[in-house]
Amino acid sequence: CKWCKELDAKTFTDARVIELMNTKFVPISVDTEKDKATAAKYAVQSLPTMWFLDSEGERIDFLPGFVDADFFSIVLDYVASGSYKSTDFEAFMADKS
Repeated sequence: CKWCKELDAKTFTDARVIELMNTKFVPISVDTEKDKATAAKYAVQSLPTMWFLDSEGERIDFLPGFVDADFFSIVLDYVASGSYKSTDFEAFMADKS
């Protein structure tokens, strides 16, 4: 899809995103046309949709749509730091300002 290609070209090429993804996450990509069962399991309604799971495979949350590298790196930091367990995202963002 257009926005998936934008993510690939603009967000996933950013050095901060690459560093966080490679050190703090196990990224996978699912072709929702070929793997409809996984798309259904995670209730994917639009593309792109990024899900975050904990080390046990439990769902943390999802992020739908295109996001730029600046915002995505904050989201990655929020999830990787475990801040999602005790702080809502808006408060986390306020602390980053």
